[in-house]
Amino acid sequence: MSDQRPYQSANWTAIRAGGDLLVFAGCTFPTPGWTAELRHGNPGINPDPKTLVLALVVTEPTGPVPRVPTSALVTLQAAARELERVTVHEPGDLQLRNIDVRDVAP
Repeated sequence: MSDQRPYQSANWTAIRAGGDLLVFAGCTFPTPGWTAELRHGNPGINPDPKTLVLALVVTEPTGPVPRVPTSALVTLQAAARELERVTVHEPGDLQLRNIDVRDVAP
């Protein structure tokens, strides 16, 4: 994780229930007004069909905001297919988060 990033993310989880996959994490921001969402990312030249690639997109607030730390849950639901892992690209971070998919009862 980069020390230059103004937010933190933690507790990344990927669970499969039946045919659905749910990916989620908690984010903490330095002020209110930040938004975060997971989008489908670029799988690269040789995509692994067992890996779902996502990008965490973070948007800073515009205008003045109070300096009060704020937390939010970021989620994405997708078809589970035969996925074994999820890779998340975070802005400003050269390292990728690799999350193993866990099966739960539907």
